[in-house]
Amino acid sequence: MYIFSVTEFLFSEPIASQSLTRNASEPPIRMKFTVNSSQLNSGLSAVVGAVPGKATLPILETILFTLDGNTLKLTATDLEIAMIQTLDVDGQEPGSVSVPAKRLLETLRQL
Repeated sequence: MYIFSVTEFLFSEPIASQSLTRNASEPPIRMKFTVNSSQLNSGLSAVVGAVPGKATLPILETILFTLDGNTLKLTATDLEIAMIQTLDVDGQEPGSVSVPAKRLLETLRQL
């Protein structure tokens, strides 16, 4: 069972050569859900095929997690094809975040 909690996902390097800034008065980014590990691995395996090995745009090397209620949508694209997988999860705080696919898969394999 994995419990994911995202509170302030910060980018370590600019995406597409643009600085990302967040106004201090804006509420923090939050997303929290609980999902079975095999269910998450299955969902990620379904969409990772759309993630290009080398992309001209760094955002294409990510998987978009979108949580709405108890539905988690995983989305990946290479701009020619897109793959979307939905999972039933125990959602606590809705939100969206893009996570580097390669790093995420390597981390989950080691757990």
